[in-house]
Amino acid sequence: MRIEKESGRSRGASVLWKTRVSRVRAALAGCGIAGLLSLSVASATAANEALPDAGIGVVDLSVTEIVSHLEAGSTSSEYLVTAYLDRIEAYDDELKSIITLSPTALDQARELDRERAAGNVRGPLHGVPIVLKDNLATFDMPTSAGNSTMSTFQTNEDSSIVAALRDAGAIILAKTNMSEFAYMSGSSLAPTSVNPYNGGAPSGSSYGSAVAVAASLAPAGLGTDTNGSLHAPAGVQGLVTMRPSWGLMAGDGVVPLYAFQDVVGPMTTTVADTALLLEVMSNPDPNRPNNQDIVGADTSGYLDALDDTALEGTVVGVPGDPNTFTPHFREAIETLEAEGATIRQIEDPLQIWHDSPRLPHPAEVHATFFLDIQRFFATTPATIEPEKSAFAMPTDVFDIRDIKADPNWSRVVTDPAWTDTPLEPGLSPEYQQKVDNIVLNRAVFDEAMDEAGIDVDVVAYDAVTAGGSDASIGGGSITRAPYNRLGLATIGVPTGTDDTASRPSGIKFAATERFAEKDLLGYAYDFEQASQARYAPPNYPELELPEFVPTPEPEPEPEPVPEPEPEPEPVPEPEPEPEPVPEPEPEPDSGASEDDQARDKGDSVNTGGAVADETAASAGLWLGVLGAALIAASAGGVTFLRRRRG
Repeated sequence: MRIEKESGRSRGASVLWKTRVSRVRAALAGCGIAGLLSLSVASATAANEALPDAGIGVVDLSVTEIVSHLEAGSTSSEYLVTAYLDRIEAYDDELKSIITLSPTALDQARELDRERAAGNVRGPLHGVPIVLKDNLATFDMPTSAGNSTMSTFQTNEDSSIVAALRDAGAIILAKTNMSEFAYMSGSSLAPTSVNPYNGGAPSGSSYGSAVAVAASLAPAGLGTDTNGSLHAPAGVQGLVTMRPSWGLMAGDGVVPLYAFQDVVGPMTTTVADTALLLEVMSNPDPNRPNNQDIVGADTSGYLDALDDTALEGTVVGVPGDPNTFTPHFREAIETLEAEGATIRQIEDPLQIWHDSPRLPHPAEVHATFFLDIQRFFATTPATIEPEKSAFAMPTDVFDIRDIKADPNWSRVVTDPAWTDTPLEPGLSPEYQQKVDNIVLNRAVFDEAMDEAGIDVDVVAYDAVTAGGSDASIGGGSITRAPYNRLGLATIGVPTGTDDTASRPSGIKFAATERFAEKDLLGYAYDFEQASQARYAPPNYPELELPEFVPTPEPEPEPEPVPEPEPEPEPVPEPEPEPEPVPEPEPEPDSGASEDDQARDKGDSVNTGGAVADETAASAGLWLGVLGAALIAASAGGVTFLRRRRG
């Protein structure tokens, strides 16, 4: 990244995005307020009903509930942002989930309230606060990727996904804590976040967003996933999350780990919220490598997929030994059967894939990080403090060489697999082969499933094994290959907590083909509505609520009163011009002086009062001359007539 002097603005919405906003807005309008509330886990409880002296409670308040309250006028964006900021101030010193607060969040909220009062709603997230993992670029806050050297790294533009959120009316409330470059166990910028259920590890690497949403510091957040960075923290924080099919989301403006595998996904408290955010964010790009199969795929209509009868007649494959299932997973299977699903014991597709030709081990792809992040710096206009770019040559360029040379950063530089890599951006033959293997292994996976006789609609996994809380999955891990590397979608839903409410558990649904998000949302929504298992952490209760003051509707501007037309001023009639007086013929020289002759001709030779005297004296002379002229003219005329008659 070459150092630049000025930052830019968020990129505007594309025609495709405007079409998508219109479709979502129409879908929500069709649901109405009651319909939106029915999409959430439950109607607003006593904790978040509108109160006469304050406003709604925000603990476990879902995005769809917020939208309904905003539409009904029972809350405002300013109220919500204030309430969440109060909770951040009260609880986040302990939780350590927030890296940067937006300096303009309250101003944005007030402006969006005024727009709503005036009848201007930007989109389906108008006035909804959201937090972002700090590897998603924003034009108005730094993007650190959990790295101390990048603490002032400020991109000129939002990433496409962030721009889509803003275009839909969302308020970016804060940037959240994360593992360094979405890989290391901690961050060189901030202490690791704390699990709000038990004070323990929050898993990684999108742990900041997971902790913030679980503790109701925000109603929803975004994370990224390479090898489980969405499912792992969401699982141990009792959240809904979806890792979308690779290529469903735009990848620009996201600090990469492995670009061929990275995806952005939502972290929410309800399946309906996940569907709504997915609808807003999805922006498939067929030009991304190995993403041509997205052409013609059905990549919209996620809100329509929310069906509480979706599991009826569905065949759910359950791998692993039932004797190893946790009590919560056994209960989840009973719920699936009660909703009409057929449970089929299957061989674990994860193991099938591991026994087949596959991608290299993760350690073999570490080197791609340097290629990807160098390309990110080279193609992402941004600013940073000049001293940060001075760690390595050239000093007017900031990139991974400066990060490696910073003495405050020591994690990645100790790993030869990361450091012994060419730094020039571009696709090496080895890297290209890894990317090409994604398509190859999709075919291998399909063949292995067919050979094993696995014919199911969806695969279900226990989110937590009986022996731990690391979001590992019985017989393997859904947070790792093959689903992630094959680009297949997965969704996780809470199944409850243990008796002490300190260890959340969940169920994960994994697709068996690409772009099956709508099917997964239907299954997850049906299960969620039947189980009602989400449970907020008890140690972070509702605070005293701020006063809710409804935004006044703007007074209509008075119609302008037309000013009376001014009456036309009378035009004075022009004075008649005097008829020209013919000059008298000169008389024979009478020997008068030059002054006398001048007076006879009416010429003024003096100024002031003398002119008036001489003018009065010559008036009589002028009459005499005029009379003589008339007599002469008359005499001439008589002579003329006489001649005619003669």
